[in-house]
Amino acid sequence: MLHHAIHDREFPAVFKFAPLYAAATVVALLMYQFAVRLPWLRTLLNGPRKRRAGREAAQPTGK
Repeated sequence: MLHHAIHDREFPAVFKFAPLYAAATVVALLMYQFAVRLPWLRTLLNGPRKRRAGREAAQPTGK
């Protein structure tokens, strides 16, 4: 949609490309943050997380 807004402008290509690239990057990062990193979707895609055996031994006991 942004492409149509700047398509006919008389700017050098870099000034047209930069905002389009930035907007696409922001959209992709937001989609990743809110779609893929959500725990329920991550579990659906990757399965439940499994604890490593060595992690329990490395945790402090609180004494």
